[in-house]
Amino acid sequence: MKRTALKKDSPYYVPKYRQLELKYFVLQYYEKKQQLSNFRLRKGVDPTGEEATFMASIESDIRLIERLATELDKDGFLLIGVTRDLSYDSLTMQRGVLPYSRKVYYNLYRRFFKKLDSHKKQSF
Repeated sequence: MKRTALKKDSPYYVPKYRQLELKYFVLQYYEKKQQLSNFRLRKGVDPTGEEATFMASIESDIRLIERLATELDKDGFLLIGVTRDLSYDSLTMQRGVLPYSRKVYYNLYRRFFKKLDSHKKQSF
């Protein structure tokens, strides 16, 4: 199902291409977790400064996504939804009954991306 774009006067408005940029940033969540896990499994290897900086950046991205999602939804459904690009219906089929309605889920979804947008802007 295609999600409708928000109007510019919405409190959760993020421009279309910025929204796509943030969405693809979040969709890399599991890939980043895998990279970090692989990096930590390489015992005895002394990472170069560049590699360590890159891994610290990945870890920071993971923590940011998790923190923002859990601030809005302690149950973890939002984190699953945004990192796997799941609609409300897909999430309920996978996880059963959610503790909130479709409207609340999409409100949380929009708020997540608005908060992510403001955090990413501050980091520049």
